[in-house]
Amino acid sequence: MNAGVAVSDANAQSLQERQRSLLFPSNADIAQGKTLAAQACGSCHSLDGVSVDPTLPHLAGQHVVYLYEELNAYKQGAREDESMRKAVEFLSDDAFRKVSIYYASLVPPGPALQPAATGDAQPDADPAANDPVELGKAAAASCAGCHGAGGNSQIPGMPNLTAQAPEYFAAAMQAYQHGGRQGSIMNALVSSIDAESVQNMGLYYALQAPRRTSAGGSGDAEAGRAAAQACSGCHGADGNVTAADMPTLAGQDAVYLAASLKAYAAGQRDHAQMVSASAELSEADIDSLATFYAQQEPVARKVRQPPTMAEWIERCERCHGIGGNSTDPRYPSLASQNERYLARVIETYSDGGRHNSTMSAMSQPLRPADVEALAAHYASQPRKSILYVELPCTPANQE
Repeated sequence: MNAGVAVSDANAQSLQERQRSLLFPSNADIAQGKTLAAQACGSCHSLDGVSVDPTLPHLAGQHVVYLYEELNAYKQGAREDESMRKAVEFLSDDAFRKVSIYYASLVPPGPALQPAATGDAQPDADPAANDPVELGKAAAASCAGCHGAGGNSQIPGMPNLTAQAPEYFAAAMQAYQHGGRQGSIMNALVSSIDAESVQNMGLYYALQAPRRTSAGGSGDAEAGRAAAQACSGCHGADGNVTAADMPTLAGQDAVYLAASLKAYAAGQRDHAQMVSASAELSEADIDSLATFYAQQEPVARKVRQPPTMAEWIERCERCHGIGGNSTDPRYPSLASQNERYLARVIETYSDGGRHNSTMSAMSQPLRPADVEALAAHYASQPRKSILYVELPCTPANQE
């Protein structure tokens, strides 16, 4: 099979007859579609199908079946866009066919030009550019002096940051930022860290191998074990938990644990359950609890490393083709599409503004930086023309 030619294989055979008829239009269909496009579509998408509004899609050279199905979706309310609904509500099915045929017949736009500084670099040319783990490591570099290069502190009184869920780490940082935790040094240090950096740092620390503290504590570990039974419902029998909103206490620095309990008791940390629980503890109880937990072996959280940008692109290519050039007429080509439009559509699938189970599942894990990188990647890819050729069926007894 020649490159760029889609034949009537299993994919094409699953098209409905109405859809298949769109692949082989007449010149009259194209001419009538142009007239209709000038009246109904040109003011937003331009008559040449290259939108001047970066938030709207280019239609030139897009797959005809996809365009036709999208027009129907807007008319039937499956796509929620008031301006599009009003634009198509009085158009007939025949008008949808011919407008789609016309725009699909046009020469697609060229790729968006990237800034000269980026050269020909691919999204993963610099792995740290959009890798949340690497970004988290870089953001955490200023914390290494107290918490250790990999989040396992060697300084008494300083907590280990490993073995925690990223969600808990983020909640703790936000508590320092918003006054829920009082500690003059930490309040000052985290005040200027943005939310995405906090998430990246939490992910980085969660993926590091945890180590038990060398500061085992001076309390009675067995008394602490008995006292810890009251804490096991939230923190586990040995201080290891799986709940994302609960901290792992196993292997944590004993001095830090004791100071934390005293801070809750004094109202310096805002958590109703912990304030109530710690207020009932004597100083000896606190030291024993801290000693017990410090001597337990911490277990790493089960945290998946997010896909790289190359892996995200590979996933998108399963439906939208290499370089965003779909060879299935039901799936849109993404190559050379408006970057801002692509980013907006991905976000809309993520927040439920567009309804498609596959696209929603794909887009929801994406971070804002991932969305921007994907949109920029596909906007910069050249669009390739696709020719659909309907081949005759071969009898079963012939090779």
